[in-house]
Amino acid sequence: MFDFYPVLVDYSGVGATQEGGGGTFGLPELEPQEEGVKQRYYHPYTAERLDETVRANGCTVLYLQKIDDIFVQSYQNLFTDHLAAAQAGQTLLYRVTDAGYEPVTMQMSKEAAQ
Repeated sequence: MFDFYPVLVDYSGVGATQEGGGGTFGLPELEPQEEGVKQRYYHPYTAERLDETVRANGCTVLYLQKIDDIFVQSYQNLFTDHLAAAQAGQTLLYRVTDAGYEPVTMQMSKEAAQ
């Protein structure tokens, strides 16, 4: 039995007729202004709201499939390493702790790190 339930999931751009790539989470003020895929699949969350959502839902681990510059700029202060391990391709998992989100050591394939 797994205790792994998604709280925030972005399925944007997965259909055959949609432009792929998925969306991103970021600060409201960083939302792209030009209409298109990047704006359509942008999820504006303040750092406080994202943290409250994660903790209120009982999340113990965050899985970050892919992060971009906007995500890093928006939320790096929630992470104890400021997302350095994720950016270096060392992990996709972060444990939710009182001190912040701490990187979980894991073995990464080259494909997963890209």
